[in-house]
Amino acid sequence: MNDSYYALDEQTAISYAQHCSALHGILPPGESLRCEEIGDGNLNLIFRIVSADDRSRSVIIKQALPYVRLVGESWPLSPERARIESDALAVHAQLCPTMVPQVYHYDPVMYLTIMEDLRDAIIMRKGLIAGRRYPAFAEQIAEFLAQTLFKTSDLYLDSAAKKQAVARFINPELCKLSEDVIFSEPYQADAPNNRHNPLLNAQLIKALRANQPLLREVQWMKWRFLTRAEALVHGDLHTGSIMVTAERSWVIDPEFAYYGPIGFDIGAALGNLVLSYVAHLAHSPDPQ
Repeated sequence: MNDSYYALDEQTAISYAQHCSALHGILPPGESLRCEEIGDGNLNLIFRIVSADDRSRSVIIKQALPYVRLVGESWPLSPERARIESDALAVHAQLCPTMVPQVYHYDPVMYLTIMEDLRDAIIMRKGLIAGRRYPAFAEQIAEFLAQTLFKTSDLYLDSAAKKQAVARFINPELCKLSEDVIFSEPYQADAPNNRHNPLLNAQLIKALRANQPLLREVQWMKWRFLTRAEALVHGDLHTGSIMVTAERSWVIDPEFAYYGPIGFDIGAALGNLVLSYVAHLAHSPDPQ
């Protein structure tokens, strides 16, 4: 569709959608469209394109910028992450189709993916903060993890297919982000990206950073993150990368996907649930 990359805005996103033949069954040519930018501002541009005549017909356009959007061009970041995300969504759709949004189109020049608009769902983190319960979630995320981790590993694939898959999902820049923000910087007092609530006990934070058994365990986990290409992991499976209704769950945003340790996704999902639980104990305990 395009010979060179440019960053979309709300007007050019509408034009792009109107000329994308893959969308003509959802948004017919000539139909009036509306657009709003709904991204959180961290990495990517995200647009919702909606029919002006029927708001039930809509799509999401997600475009990778060649830098970290939150910081700007001073922090370059390869837009190749868009290809990683599109490929990971395709793999997940084959293995667990009910738990990922449908992808309608990927443009390798524009580094953008057009996908299903999960308009009836919300980000799970927002629901948890509001105190909502999702009784079907545990079974659904367990199914997603079992299918996507087992069937992309040596336990299921033949060795040649597995090695080809590892090569397909080399993701050095976003892996480096995870290495830094998960396994290194939280334990370094002088790391410039560190932020914490000033109400937290400074002595406890200092003691944690001096806890040698803990630091050894963290470095051992980082070593496994770096070296164990066991399965295709989502790489960023927190409650901000899951959308939910009362009955269903969808896993989104696998741009951090790479071949890593099976336990990483499982630990990330469980860890976020534990953080939510602890936060509610402190801020919104159940009535006695």
